[in-house]
Amino acid sequence: MHVLLHIEKIFKFLPIYHVGVTYQYGPFKRRFDFHPKRLNIPIQGQRKTLNLGRSKRNPLQILHHEKQIKKNYFLTQNDCRHYTDDLLNYSLDSPPDVINLSSLHSIYSTIDSNDIFT
Repeated sequence: MHVLLHIEKIFKFLPIYHVGVTYQYGPFKRRFDFHPKRLNIPIQGQRKTLNLGRSKRNPLQILHHEKQIKKNYFLTQNDCRHYTDDLLNYSLDSPPDVINLSSLHSIYSTIDSNDIFT
């Protein structure tokens, strides 16, 4: 099962990102995002997707684990980065650091058009 990391720059000129993850296995394709329900901020910057490789878990294990994740949104403490990091740590042997903002900015900056998947 392929693991795709989505990094979306919220504002064009500020390094503020939304992250999510998609698991894709044949016809099964599920994107997991975490954001406050009442806040609707449009994405003004570029959206990039990076294929992180194959998951060590199957779709049912991923779905079960996702249901166990604490979902009390609090910016900088329990936001999309922490949610995505939890899923990546569960499903990959060597996940990238998506919690650290400078690490996330570095990942976003190094993704070129050859790495982007839909």
